[in-house]
Amino acid sequence: MAGVEVTATDLVVSLEPDSDVSRLNLIAPDGAAFARRTVTAGATTVRIPILDPGVRRIQDRYQPGEHEVVVVTNGETHRIPVALEPDLRLTDARATIDEETTEATGHITVEVTNDGSGPSWVHHIVYADAPYPDANESLFEPTSLPQLEAPQNPEDVIIAPGESKSYVGFRRPLQFPDPPNHDCSYGPIEFQVIGGTAYGPNFRGNLSVTTSGQPNGVWNRHICSEATVELETVQEED
Repeated sequence: MAGVEVTATDLVVSLEPDSDVSRLNLIAPDGAAFARRTVTAGATTVRIPILDPGVRRIQDRYQPGEHEVVVVTNGETHRIPVALEPDLRLTDARATIDEETTEATGHITVEVTNDGSGPSWVHHIVYADAPYPDANESLFEPTSLPQLEAPQNPEDVIIAPGESKSYVGFRRPLQFPDPPNHDCSYGPIEFQVIGGTAYGPNFRGNLSVTTSGQPNGVWNRHICSEATVELETVQEED
């Protein structure tokens, strides 16, 4: 009668061309009605928004858990269970490279994969024991307001089920106090990257970093033009 697909922002219900479905209801795990949609005659696709990425803030958030799509046809109802359970995992980390200069920027890019069945996002990235002290901060709240260097558009922040996305935090953890070492050689340096996720749990990755190349000055500190970042271990946090 109906098929269901989950995208980054919508639950998409596909109907047969000759179906006589008149209404669709999405029921949240707590039994409350999350959304109701009237189906026009002949419609084959109905989109039910479960996340609303605004100009800066992500709103109308669904509740993780087992949902139900209630299909109403000729006075009868049919229920389709739909699990919306995001599962974000840190899978890689690397030095962020400036596309024009091909040099390291001092940022670190993390790769995150959604192995779950519901969309989610990383809202903030911080560090612990990084060379730049200001990068060692607490996670920002609320989770609906992403605080990132990239991506910056809220719609681009969201990861659909089965997809991966790269994130860059605001702070540049790979900044060193002047004067620079010979050949800008540092490391291996051990510290942690911490990512705050919309639905939890958050993640923490242990990094090993070595640098080299030429120093580029930034306010009595410097960034080395070359950096290698290795993600050694990953753990979940509450």
